Amino acid sequence: MAVRVLFWAAVIPPLFLLWKVYRLDKIEHEPIGLIAKLFILGGIMCFPAAFIESVLLDNVLANVLNPSSILSLVISNFIVIAGAEEGCKYLVLKKGTWKNPNFDYRFDAVVYSVAVTLGFAALENVMYVYDGGLSVAASRAVLSIPGHCIFGIYMGYYYGMAKQYSLAGDRSRTKQYLLRAVVHPMLLHGFYDFCLSTQSDIMMIIFFAYVIILDVRAYRGIKRLAAEDYRM
Repeated sequence: MAVRVLFWAAVIPPLFLLWKVYRLDKIEHEPIGLIAKLFILGGIMCFPAAFIESVLLDNVLANVLNPSSILSLVISNFIVIAGAEEGCKYLVLKKGTWKNPNFDYRFDAVVYSVAVTLGFAALENVMYVYDGGLSVAASRAVLSIPGHCIFGIYMGYYYGMAKQYSLAGDRSRTKQYLLRAVVHPMLLHGFYDFCLSTQSDIMMIIFFAYVIILDVRAYRGIKRLAAEDYRM
């Protein structure tokens, strides 16, 4: 199958979701150059995240715990994988936008976070689709790509709250919400991966219910955030 077809099958879903979120920013659109930069840097962070996961999973966790044990699955999914991926996304988000003068509205935080997250998802998707073909592209377009987008929405929500408290001079709450901007997506991501890694029929039912609930809550939440946007 043509490499070009696989590439676009992998890249179009995250680009489409980014475009949809970008359009929700009605008051003041963010610079395209900034969004593109965040998207690209988010993609690049796939490599350090994969390196961290490989080192911790293969060289540390595998030598300490039985890989199929519940404890091992919890640590690998919630801490190692979710921690590495959401942590790397957050680093790009914080470094690239915190002091940017364009960051002046609450919803900007969501746009920035989703740009980073979907950049990460896009490059990850390219690698999976090149390996598995169009069937993988189809399943990931429905599940994995929206999942990354939702994790980014939650990260952006708490990140925006942190920025607001920072501008108000409340250092304690700024730190609190910056921490939430990492931890909350980690928990969402970790549970998503944990459900799949257990290979249990019951957990698969829970997984699909979880995805539906996440999708509905994220859709309602992001529409509300966009409608209630204001300058900080």
